[in-house]
Amino acid sequence: MELYAIVLALVGFVDAMSFMIVSPSLVFYVLQQGGTQDQYGVILSCYSLASFLAKPFLGAWSDSSGFRVPFMATQALSVVGGILYLLASVVNQDGGGAVWTIMVGRVLGGIGAANTTLGFIYVARALPQDEQTKMNSLLGTVRLVGMALGPVMNFFVKDVNFSVESFHFDELNSVGVVLMVSNFLTMALVYFFLDEVSSEAAPKNDRSGDKEEEDEQLSTTELMQAISSPDLFIYLFSMFSFMTGFQLIETAFAPAASDALGWGPFEVSVVLGGISVVIAGTTMVVFQLSSKKVRDESLMTFGLIAGAVSYLFMYFCWFHDAPIWIFVLPMITGASCFPFMNGPMRSLFTEVVNSKPVLAKHQGKMQSVLSMSGNLASFAAPALITKYVLREPEEVKASADRREFTWLGLFSVVLSLMSLLGHLFAVSRKESRVDAKNVDENNKPTLPNETTSLMGDGV
Repeated sequence: MELYAIVLALVGFVDAMSFMIVSPSLVFYVLQQGGTQDQYGVILSCYSLASFLAKPFLGAWSDSSGFRVPFMATQALSVVGGILYLLASVVNQDGGGAVWTIMVGRVLGGIGAANTTLGFIYVARALPQDEQTKMNSLLGTVRLVGMALGPVMNFFVKDVNFSVESFHFDELNSVGVVLMVSNFLTMALVYFFLDEVSSEAAPKNDRSGDKEEEDEQLSTTELMQAISSPDLFIYLFSMFSFMTGFQLIETAFAPAASDALGWGPFEVSVVLGGISVVIAGTTMVVFQLSSKKVRDESLMTFGLIAGAVSYLFMYFCWFHDAPIWIFVLPMITGASCFPFMNGPMRSLFTEVVNSKPVLAKHQGKMQSVLSMSGNLASFAAPALITKYVLREPEEVKASADRREFTWLGLFSVVLSLMSLLGHLFAVSRKESRVDAKNVDENNKPTLPNETTSLMGDGV
């Protein structure tokens, strides 16, 4: 394996582990510092918003300065964010100063997290297109492994309880130390072991007409018309729906498990790490099914149905004093559906883009639009979930059903079913077009051959 691949993999691994330390403990830290559940949701939203807004600037900066300069700068901000996260515990809580300090620290961390896109840019410059998917899949798998091993780090910090002079370290503020050290470590890896790759040196596959493709620009009007077309909008909406379901689990699990099961950061991180293992396993299942020619349409249909059922059971099974297996099982089954939706959805979206002449030469822009629809859910959903979906512990105890969610917790079920209907509509339109193409000018059916969808597309 090339040295740059090892370095990028280690960077992703360390970043994923540090994320899995913050995610289970953040709500407990906010509450400890005098904050509220709603403020916890706002902090999550601000983190995602900062990352979302920083990505376009990092892409442009990378085009002019390469990989290392923007990466080192954003990692330095992440180090500062870790320092603020640590020091929030000594800031006066009056006026919400401690919570504001945590928020600023996470915003800086979100800007730093945006540099994950620089890794994909590096791969695009270092490898020809036909080798990039394999490398990106490797880096994604390594990140999942890092997330799965996150509970190991939580095990080491869960018993932290000591003082240095007048500063006291505990299991919550010591997460800031882990953030500082991990981000500094990735800076050292990149500085000493990762060579720069210029955009001019990027290898490309031979394609005729590249210059003509670069000269053709996609106007704003054409872009908006493309987004509003049913074939594309269905998958943009499905990506938004998919990410809101992900955010429901990520945002609500820690506070809900704390109230219903009495769990702390360590127990939450163990389950979240287990979910990462499940996602990695189902990703391999999807890969094998795809290799056996199971159609993307079938994979996505299964994922949407299973996801809707899982979210429905999550609504009914997340109640106070629920048995652990009843509480955890629907969340695990819901997360296991993600690979059935994410990969096939992107593949189907790419197919639709390629089928439209005006868009086929702008695949990069359209993929960015698809990612942005998911990012929209990432920074909009957390604050809304903590405000309108997740009940406060007092509300849970006072309610007759003792559920952790209000009735608005069914929103993921509704969105999944809407995505399913849209997806089935898109499949129906696609099959109608295929049938039309199999009829010649004399309205006589053509004989199927090995290239038609009647032979070898699988299920």
